[in-house]
Amino acid sequence: MIQKARQTGFTLSEIKELFFGFRAGTPPSVRWQKLKKRKIVELDAMLEYIQTMRDLLDEQGKCRCTALEECGKKIFEKRCGKELP
Repeated sequence: MIQKARQTGFTLSEIKELFFGFRAGTPPSVRWQKLKKRKIVELDAMLEYIQTMRDLLDEQGKCRCTALEECGKKIFEKRCGKELP
């Protein structure tokens, strides 16, 4: 069970909570459901970050900038909708 939890992204602290953070007799399904709610939020944030990085890398493959500072400025302006001086 520990190995499966690690493979699905749970930290050792979360696994410890799974085993020892509930009243005796709490069914495994209830334990997983409680931890799942927090983990889903974390995974969704991670997915958003990964997609942003993927988009950024894809965009940079089409870059026509002559200097890294120019790239940084364009990326910031595109992502934030603000123009830098």
